[in-house]
Amino acid sequence: MNPVFPGEGEMATRCRSVDWSRTSLGPVEEWPVSLRTLGRAVLTSRHPMLLFWGPELVQIYNDAYRPSLGGASPPGLGASARRFWADIWDVMGPQVDQVLQTGEATWHEDQLVPIERDGRREDVWWTYGYSPAHDDEGEIAGVLIVCQETTRRVVANHQTEAAAREVARAHRRLLGTLESMTDAFYLLDASWRFRFMNAGGEKLLSRSRREVLGTVVWESFPQTVGTRLEEEYRGAMESGRPARFRYHYPPLDRWFDISAYPSEEGLAVYFRDVTRDREAEQQLREQAELLELASDAIIVRDLEHRILYWNESAERVYGWPARYALGKTAAELLYDEEEPLHAATARLLEAGKWAGEVEHVARDGRRISVESRWSLVRNEQGEPARILAINTDVTERRKLQSQFLRAQRLESIGTLAGGIAHDLNNVLAPILMSIDLMREDTTNPDILETLESLEASAHRGSRLVRQVLAFARGLDGARVPVELERIVDELARVIRDTFPRSIDLQVDVEEGLQKVRGDPTQVHQVLLNLLVNARDAMPDGGALTLRARNVVLDEQYAAMSPRARPGPHVRVTVEDSGVGMTREVMEQIFDPFFTTKAPGEGTGLGLSTADAIMRSHGGVLNVYSERGKGTTFRAYFPADPAEGGEVAPTESTGSSGSMPRGKGERILVVDDDRGVREVTRQMLEAFGYRVLVADHGGQALEVARRAAGEAPLDLVLTDVMMPVMDGIQLVEALAKESPGLPVVVASGLGNAGHRERLEAAGVTHYLSKPYTARRLLAVFREVFDGIPDPEPHP
Repeated sequence: MNPVFPGEGEMATRCRSVDWSRTSLGPVEEWPVSLRTLGRAVLTSRHPMLLFWGPELVQIYNDAYRPSLGGASPPGLGASARRFWADIWDVMGPQVDQVLQTGEATWHEDQLVPIERDGRREDVWWTYGYSPAHDDEGEIAGVLIVCQETTRRVVANHQTEAAAREVARAHRRLLGTLESMTDAFYLLDASWRFRFMNAGGEKLLSRSRREVLGTVVWESFPQTVGTRLEEEYRGAMESGRPARFRYHYPPLDRWFDISAYPSEEGLAVYFRDVTRDREAEQQLREQAELLELASDAIIVRDLEHRILYWNESAERVYGWPARYALGKTAAELLYDEEEPLHAATARLLEAGKWAGEVEHVARDGRRISVESRWSLVRNEQGEPARILAINTDVTERRKLQSQFLRAQRLESIGTLAGGIAHDLNNVLAPILMSIDLMREDTTNPDILETLESLEASAHRGSRLVRQVLAFARGLDGARVPVELERIVDELARVIRDTFPRSIDLQVDVEEGLQKVRGDPTQVHQVLLNLLVNARDAMPDGGALTLRARNVVLDEQYAAMSPRARPGPHVRVTVEDSGVGMTREVMEQIFDPFFTTKAPGEGTGLGLSTADAIMRSHGGVLNVYSERGKGTTFRAYFPADPAEGGEVAPTESTGSSGSMPRGKGERILVVDDDRGVREVTRQMLEAFGYRVLVADHGGQALEVARRAAGEAPLDLVLTDVMMPVMDGIQLVEALAKESPGLPVVVASGLGNAGHRERLEAAGVTHYLSKPYTARRLLAVFREVFDGIPDPEPHP
């Protein structure tokens, strides 16, 4: 019989056939006595055992262990454990290294160690112990592994009792191996007498084996009688179920983690001193209680980003309960893409800290903006061990910041648009007034047709200027009670007459719809712009819904939308089944001049104008859209707080006729644009007025003062935006020097602040640039109709 590999077992036979000289162990005859002894013990044992020996951790295992590898035994005998178990070395390696480095045995219960056997990878659970194996000089040369697969017990709860008995029997067979363990182990028979205690038990209990072996545990340790330890031991023996608990032993003032495994022969007890661990855990619990009170999400992860701690605020922010989150990785739970996670981790490992803003995904699919601060936590050896992350949900803050920045951007564009509009109006005003003068002087049909074309083009330019002002400032128009139901009905008729037949319009207006206070023309424009946008989104037809409802916005809604105010509103919804929008497009649709249409098919001012008008009315315009699923706009108009009141009339065009003439009144025209001044002067003189001109407010005051000593002025027509002294300052000065002198203010800008100052100075008549000669003459007659006709001037 071979003294090193005795017996006729399969693994003994395989060991004898291996050329060990080709391994790092060398020829068998040169093996140290300790290796031969341990090898023989492994092969003759009926319990699954492995031995890793030498720097290469060459492995030997027995017949009892071989079935764990599957039907066909792989070539693992004599191989390096690191290479053979490479796919699970991330689990085994640290445990083996711990034994080799510390010389202390370890015990692992129900450890998940996935292995590949029978051609497929399986999740397998093991209960096993690692013990240091010493060479002939007493140095640690390897690791002795005693193991038991516990998969069935873990997977099937109904087999718990049978598995526990198997573990207890395994413990009895492992007594010799357990003797070398540094943790404590002892065996009690059915009459509670000590039958075995290892050296670790002597050390932890401060009692010699000679003193306790053969004695009853309750007599040798009377302080345990009536305590939880006795209760757990007796309960385990009576039920046949293992007992695991933590126990404080007062005579030694130590805490022990105890595992007691019952069997027919008695009770196998494994325990270790956890006094320091408990003190650390107590400190962690106290800290955790404080962390649970924090409003930020606090997460602790290992270096593989597996979540180890998840506080209540993390549950609130992300929606995942701790019982689900623990054990998951941050990548699978919080990230759509892993690249930002890996980049932040790399910087953390370099600097020890990292802070930045990241985008996470909540349980319900919402994207969350998070301000994240990471700290690298090191172990006692100074090596990276954990990652502490403190995450603050800043989603709502970022939304508010985005809305604020957009408002600032629109305000800047509005200022620019106002200046451009002023210049454009000054260009268009002389054209329109000249057209009226030229029309009076000709009857040639070709010329009249040309003039009509010119006038139409000038009016189109004027409307474009007004649209620019509308998106920039919302244009301050007259605010009167408006019946939205009437506007909706009018728009429905227009849509049915002009939109493609492939678009199916559904109108749904709540009965008793409240009135809103606003400019009817602008309200009409908002809804028309939204409907035209919906039409363009359905080139192949589809469903278009126009719905109006009374709603009340509460404080919560108002807090979420900076422009909203709580209270009663009328909500008008325009919903289409068109192509929809991406999130990127939706973030830009209210920006001026932004359009997704082809060049020449849109100005990009429709939705920005609608949004600006809603702002000027104190309302809110919201949008929701998904690509391929249509778009929904909701316009919230504040309800008119006044009871009754005049209902806004529908728009109509004034009748044409001969233009009213003057009666020799003296008019002072004030404008910094020479073209406007000269055309206005020529037109007024042609219709019976006497005209003086000035190019700014300061000059106008001088002209008015000189005229007062000669022939007083009857009316002043002034622009608002001028150098030296603007129109508002001029009006205020005239109100002091010439009270009662009528003033007509012409401007291309709609500004509520200007209007308040002008009305305070007595101005009641306004002209919006660019204006026609007919409109200017009509306004003058409105002013003079309430004034006795003056004597004809020489």
